Amino acid sequence: MDAKLYTRKNVNMGVMEGRMRLRPAQSDDLETIALMMDCLGYPAVPSELKSVLPNILNNPAMKVFLAVSTDGKPIGLINLHCYPALRLKGYQVSIEELVVHPDFRGQGVGERLLNFARDYAEEKGAVRLEVIMSRKRESFRRRFYAKNGFEDAESSVFRINFFNTNE
Repeated sequence: MDAKLYTRKNVNMGVMEGRMRLRPAQSDDLETIALMMDCLGYPAVPSELKSVLPNILNNPAMKVFLAVSTDGKPIGLINLHCYPALRLKGYQVSIEELVVHPDFRGQGVGERLLNFARDYAEEKGAVRLEVIMSRKRESFRRRFYAKNGFEDAESSVFRINFFNTNE
């Protein structure tokens, strides 16, 4: 799904009267993506993302989109990963990152990014759309995903961190 201008019926159109453009991220968006990761709570400088970004952008299972205002200012980002899951007998789309710039929060941008993710998952024929996050996150505390139709799966995530990470 390559979105030029994304508007969906029955969605809060608070941002610029519904004029939010979504476009695929490109390698020259490195600084903007680093800014968005910082807004998400993962401080990053472009040089830290330089080696991983091309792998994500060139992976057909991954889609990174930037939300930009009508004047081209970056206002959000969503990173989607579509992959087959045996246990589901089909495809799952995972929201790897979703962030709205603080200056644009509360204006419907996050909801529109979620609806874009839902449309993308449906287009891919996915049987599930999910997001994994810390219960300490502000978006969890204010029930952002629950208010937008997601159910708490009561799952646990176990991991081994091989490098110093924030999450």
